[in-house]
Amino acid sequence: VISRLRRLEGHTTKAGLGLEYSYLDIRDQFSDDIVSRLSIWTLNNDRTSLQYTLSDKHLSYSDKGWNSMVLLVVDYSRPWSLLERLEHWVAVLDKHIESLKIEPSERRDVCGKLAKSLQEYCLPGTESNKDVLLPLTEGVLDQNLGIPIAVVCTKVDSMTTLEKDLDYTDSYFDLIQWHLRKFSLKYGAGLFYLNGKESPNTDVLYKYIVHKMYALPFEVSPSVIDKDCMMIPAGWDTVQKISILNDTLRSFNLEDDLNTVLPKPLNRRTDTAREIKAEDDQAFLTRMQSLLQNQRPAGPRPTKPL
Repeated sequence: VISRLRRLEGHTTKAGLGLEYSYLDIRDQFSDDIVSRLSIWTLNNDRTSLQYTLSDKHLSYSDKGWNSMVLLVVDYSRPWSLLERLEHWVAVLDKHIESLKIEPSERRDVCGKLAKSLQEYCLPGTESNKDVLLPLTEGVLDQNLGIPIAVVCTKVDSMTTLEKDLDYTDSYFDLIQWHLRKFSLKYGAGLFYLNGKESPNTDVLYKYIVHKMYALPFEVSPSVIDKDCMMIPAGWDTVQKISILNDTLRSFNLEDDLNTVLPKPLNRRTDTAREIKAEDDQAFLTRMQSLLQNQRPAGPRPTKPL
């Protein structure tokens, strides 16, 4: 994901191990001059780096609030594990925030700012009345960590492979979307689908990050029609909008985990590796001599004429 964002600026990124550092040049939208540099710390599944990555230096809080946002990046080619991975990382994030020992009054302040940012959201071309903010609807920001979050699903073009190899249908993809949107709604997160190739949502994600980090306008409309190009900014979605999917999900129990509902590849059993012992050299030579003797023709050996 970060490599794609940097390619938008003409940079390349080499893959690292465990903890990776990179940055984005933030440019003025009119002059194209670099006005800021946004540091990015990336952690893969190497859990030994968690403590270092989530130190005060990289994900910190000050009297002005958070100076960070969090991208939760998951692999869509393994949809049965999406929610499990998201719940794991958000639990890690919550544990870190609790360890910072933020004063209760300050914690309420940053949580209030996050809630207000969702209340102030409006579609491009419209304006919200910031003097009169409506309360958040049911299910929105039920778990308020006080920090902006975006859920990014990569390899969404694997839908074709899932359809071909595991007989996934549109109802399965709607079920995945339903769970991802409910999770994002719960934590006040944006939701982005990126495919394995050049995705138009890469540029949109870049604009969204700049919007959240620098309070610049985000003038991109939500997209929920194309199943492989989903883009939902925080503040737009509601339980009512998600319930539109319910008509195609009547055969599912929505309380069940994706891990128990979605088809997965069969676990093929592999034969246990057998130990092969080398034959003793003398025994091998004796056996070969016996075979050669048995292959000799019977009778006296003919002599060649002089």
